[in-house]
Amino acid sequence: MAVFVCARRDTRVWLPLRDLLMPNSRKWAQRASALVFFVAHVLMQSPSSAYLIPSPTHSYDTDTASSYFVLQSQLVGWHAHDMYGFDHVRCAEVLRTPPHHHVEAACSVGRIGVPAALPKALQGREVAGGRLPLSELVSFHTGCP
Repeated sequence: MAVFVCARRDTRVWLPLRDLLMPNSRKWAQRASALVFFVAHVLMQSPSSAYLIPSPTHSYDTDTASSYFVLQSQLVGWHAHDMYGFDHVRCAEVLRTPPHHHVEAACSVGRIGVPAALPKALQGREVAGGRLPLSELVSFHTGCP
């Protein structure tokens, strides 16, 4: 299960959450309208009992939820930028994440600006990267021994 922790600009929680970001991530987020931290619940209820057991897919589940968040943001006219550069230890403390939760990623959300407003070092990263051919990404299983 994924939990989204959000902070809107000009609220009392904005600066404490923005300050969790590493310097480069903070540059991406400096003009954002909101910050979102994606938190995974690393345990799940066992199908056969009421006990909580480790969830082997907690990162996958949270990444899927965050991907849909980014897609939905774009569908309604916003831009979302994923960030992994933040102080993970302090983040857990500031967000007061409960036991068995892990902060997986952060995201800035806002209206897309012009690349020239970014620091020079980040402007070049606003170009879509090349894609590897499928033959380098996919391996087909040809049978069992």
